[in-house]
Amino acid sequence: MEVSDDVLAAAERLDLVEIVADTLITRGSALTTLGRRYEGLGAIEAGSRLAASRSLLRTQVRGLVNLCSFGIDEDPRAALAAIREATAIASRLGDRSFQLFDNAFTAGLTVGDWEPLPGLVEPFLTLEDASMRAVAIFDLVTLHAFCGQPTDDLMAQFASLPDVAGDEVKRTVATAARMVTSFAARRYTEARDHAHHYIGVYSQGIAEGAIIAARSALALGDAGAAVEDLGRSRPETRRGRAIDAQRTGIRAGIAGLEGRPAEGLALFRRALAELRDLGVDWQEVLCVLDVAPILGTREPDVRAAVERARGIAERLRAAPFLERLTQ
Repeated sequence: MEVSDDVLAAAERLDLVEIVADTLITRGSALTTLGRRYEGLGAIEAGSRLAASRSLLRTQVRGLVNLCSFGIDEDPRAALAAIREATAIASRLGDRSFQLFDNAFTAGLTVGDWEPLPGLVEPFLTLEDASMRAVAIFDLVTLHAFCGQPTDDLMAQFASLPDVAGDEVKRTVATAARMVTSFAARRYTEARDHAHHYIGVYSQGIAEGAIIAARSALALGDAGAAVEDLGRSRPETRRGRAIDAQRTGIRAGIAGLEGRPAEGLALFRRALAELRDLGVDWQEVLCVLDVAPILGTREPDVRAAVERARGIAERLRAAPFLERLTQ
């Protein structure tokens, strides 16, 4: 932080706008990783807007990408809008970095805008860059698994990718792929094991892996394991309305398993209200599946939530999850 302060002060005096904008984005990104998300996202946005005002397009794109990757925990729809703007600008510049398509895929998946996702990812399957191909394969594996489509051919493509010394992308995304395919196929013990492995090999994915592990524990009816996994999701630094609503839903399931249904219902209502306000349909489906099998559907609010989630799953063609919602 001290270095960025010094750089900003000097660049301001010399009117070096590109350096100011780039440093604001760097500083904001660092602040968000420290858990200072409001300050951090504000600095990233300021840097991106400053770059846009001076037609510094590559710096603007960097800021928009970081707004998406760091802002998705707070507001996934705003994150999706930012990455779509970044992608449009980058395409004019001839930039096809995996950060663009992977962030766009993740944001679209989260909010439940799945129709554009295959076309977004498939062009990257033919690139020579093994790391970019690995990320593209993982994204398609995730979508296919969630839609109940075959994944064996895609998983086999991981094995065919060349190993690059010092590059952990292939190993990391292959582990993540095993995690999501197991979760979608309702192999929850296996999914939890893969999630723990993923957490161990990819520090930036700890929150996501821990949340999948906790959801798997809920499905297994193991409240203690769910508490343990949820505690590993970095709530002290990975905070925001969207990710906190996911945690609230998991706590609702834990309360139900521990014999506190009234508390579980209250937490469930709070989580759903937040997710619906944010418009993150896919996370709403997952929240309902976290809680409804535990609390049961005698309560009208739970019944209504299941019906609504079923409609979302039908629209997304998320067959494995729709099957759970109709049982």
